[in-house]
Amino acid sequence: MSASVTISGIAKSYQKGVPVLLPLDLEIQKGELFFLLGPSGCGKSTLLRIIAGIVEPDSGSIFFDGRDITALPPEKRQTAMVFQNYALWPHLSVFENVAFGLRAAGASGKTIARKVAESLALVRMSDFAERKVPSLSGGQQQRVALARAIAVDPQVLLLDEPLSNLDAKLRDEMRCEIARICRERSLTAIYVTHDRREALSMGDRIALLDRGKIQQTGSPVELYKKPRSRFAASFLGDVNLLDAVAEGCENALLRIRTEIGTLFSVHTENANPPSVLIRPENIRVSTAPSEQNCFCAEYLTGTFLGERCELRFRTESGRILDVNEDSSELREAGKKYFLSVLPQNVVPLED
Repeated sequence: MSASVTISGIAKSYQKGVPVLLPLDLEIQKGELFFLLGPSGCGKSTLLRIIAGIVEPDSGSIFFDGRDITALPPEKRQTAMVFQNYALWPHLSVFENVAFGLRAAGASGKTIARKVAESLALVRMSDFAERKVPSLSGGQQQRVALARAIAVDPQVLLLDEPLSNLDAKLRDEMRCEIARICRERSLTAIYVTHDRREALSMGDRIALLDRGKIQQTGSPVELYKKPRSRFAASFLGDVNLLDAVAEGCENALLRIRTEIGTLFSVHTENANPPSVLIRPENIRVSTAPSEQNCFCAEYLTGTFLGERCELRFRTESGRILDVNEDSSELREAGKKYFLSVLPQNVVPLED
């Protein structure tokens, strides 16, 4: 049975005066696929290991379904972890690897056979039960590691960068598989990654960490479309960041003076933003001006990437802007174009 997870005031330092995690609070719902996302060294793996009981926090508490498990050893927490290096026994068969945790827990032979069969079927590895681990591909080994974790019926499944050792095609395949398995089993899963594509494509919610702090928490759409800070905006995707001065509201829109001209935004809740965000894919290029949020710019250069073109323009103020277009043709170098952006895509930032 899955559990909700409450993290209250958890902090950790490995070295005096050098905090890895500053006191943080987090609520993870039962059955949620929750991501801890951030750059290397931000504290996300430390937090996962504290939840698992592998690392002891300096302060704070962890609750599963309201029950304080902070002082419990790892084997009493009903968690299971999937590591990036698989951590499988090479001398054992796939069946015996998946059965390992069940045997350690004293399960009967009948229970072991049933749960191993169910877990291998779930990860689509039933035909490989008698194979030895070294004969498997990286993707197959990661499926076995996932089956081993699921077989013990954890209250909370913990995944520590499980796809980082796979090539791009296998990563895409395993993203879908992990998301499918978690949702089919209604698992509470906490997934650590530095890969924004994994978090955005798979997660129910994401906590974005930096320097031991949670910078922002929300759904993938919320974080991508309405980041609160320059860090969040830049970490979650390509950006054009412009210094800004708000000039009040006009016709229910926030009027903002920027280095490329006056822009209007529907996001009026932040009345004095120091900067605004425009994603490259939200800028439209045309040969005729539009009525609002339109400015002239010279096309400099571009790169054709198959599914899109990455273009670079210079505005009349000299500011360089990046633009992504779903187009098979590059623009004409040196030619002037009109760039425009809808008010909902001009996003004020808090810092």
